[in-house]
This record gives sequence, structure tokens and C-alpha cells, in this order.
Amino acid sequence: MPNLYDHHVLRQIYDFIVEREGFEKLTPYNQAMEFFKELSQGDQSDVIQTEPNILYGKFGSISKINLRLVPLFREKDKFLKWAYEQLN
Repeated sequence: MPNLYDHHVLRQIYDFIVEREGFEKLTPYNQAMEFFKELSQGDQSDVIQTEPNILYGKFGSISKINLRLVPLFREKDKFLKWAYEQLN
């Protein structure tokens, strides 16, 4: 069974959200949060930050994402590799 969040899917989501107006003005941390909100299988408001670096949401079989070691969002390849590892 293929991974729910394959590399090409993550790349498409990344490319989609960086085109949003004002996105470049967000902090790298908030950019990463927006990325995961877009990936959520529920409503974006279902993605909740409970601690400084912890997100809860519906990401396939994953419900918790730790952003403590997240690479800078603008480092696309590093960020996408890290996101893939978190989600699969």
C-alpha cells in the first residue's frame, strides 16, 4: 500500500501554499504549521498546537507532529524530507 503522504504529494502541497498572498511574511515556524494544516484530513481548525512544538491533527495514522527539529521551511528539500519522515 502506498504511503498516504508520498513525496510528490508533499511537494505539491508545499508549492501550493508558498503561492499564498502574504505567506512569505510568516515566520518559518508558522509556515510549517500552515503546511501541516493544509495536510490535515479534517478541518484546518482541527490542527491544534498544545505545547510550543507539538501539533495534533489527523494525518493518516499519525496524530502528533513534533516541530522541535523542523528544518527551515524555505529549505524546501530538507523540509520535505523531514515532513515525509514525520508522516510515514
